[in-house]
Amino acid sequence: MMAPIHRDAIVSFESVSKEYSGSLAVEDVSFSVYEGEFVTLLGPSGSGKTTLLKMVAGFIKADSGTLLLDRRNAASLEPRQRDIGMVFQDYALFPHMNVYENVRYGLRFRKLSRDTVRDRVEEMLSLVGLSDYRDRKPNQLSGGQMQRVALARALAIQPRILLMDEPLGALDREMRIRMAEELRRMHERVGVAVLHVTHDQEEALIVADRIGVMHQGGLVAMDEPREIFRNPKSVFAARFLSRANIVDAAVLQVYDSVSAAIGWQGLSFHIDCSPGQPTGDCRLAVPPWAFKIVPAGNPNAFAVRVREMTFLGEVTQFLCETADGVELLVRLSTAEVHEASLSALYLSLVEGLVSIVK
Repeated sequence: MMAPIHRDAIVSFESVSKEYSGSLAVEDVSFSVYEGEFVTLLGPSGSGKTTLLKMVAGFIKADSGTLLLDRRNAASLEPRQRDIGMVFQDYALFPHMNVYENVRYGLRFRKLSRDTVRDRVEEMLSLVGLSDYRDRKPNQLSGGQMQRVALARALAIQPRILLMDEPLGALDREMRIRMAEELRRMHERVGVAVLHVTHDQEEALIVADRIGVMHQGGLVAMDEPREIFRNPKSVFAARFLSRANIVDAAVLQVYDSVSAAIGWQGLSFHIDCSPGQPTGDCRLAVPPWAFKIVPAGNPNAFAVRVREMTFLGEVTQFLCETADGVELLVRLSTAEVHEASLSALYLSLVEGLVSIVK
């Protein structure tokens, strides 16, 4: 995704690095979060995503590079001078306060009239669907309700940017997906800039305008959810996002610098490529669902030996091996599998689901 040139950058990282005890926690990271944009940093534990969040909050400082907040160098700004709201995984609600008082808390330190404070709290409670829960204490709420209170409290102060550190991590999968969908709808209504970190791919794909994939302190890919999922660019992003098979192949020919003919397992097919893609050896990311069963005589088929088969409901997962010993993770429709002869499985590729990675 191109940077939204009609919007101002609320946060900008410019070649930022941070080291702890000789180990790089963040290495040469550059990106911006624009006004009204929801950006998710996605990666495993220890990848550097929370370190970047803490830099924006002012809890830690970069060793090198520049962090800008509203075009001001953040190095000169104390945490209390940064116009931010924060939502944590553990909610951080005050147990002795009811829902209304928790949401009102941050407004007590603003020079606002009593009526303005009341109206703002009522607006936030309505936004998160908790108007009828105003008198309840945190221990009388579910996990999802507590997370909504934390979100309402953070939004009540009308921050320039909202920071979210694994906000749905304590919820079970069903509630996490439901809350992610609600979070997306609320963001569309409020429009505040958001920097959000998570290790959960589904959560990131639901909420984000752009996803940045973090690995070993580096930002290895960044794009819109659909594009980064289908064309991840890096080996780690492909594996982390979709458990993609990474295989060796060859670029046979490049057309108009944007598409290429690929040779792999005796197949020849076309895929999109980046400008300047050379011919010769390459690596492909082939997601498990990029395969389809075809008849043995199909000219674009290759044979695999099934080593393991796992029934997953609507899909069946296979661990396969090609004739030259390449191991492949394959997911096929269970209905399709039911009709196939698993003793002699022939596969082809679904067009548009394979990409070149580095």
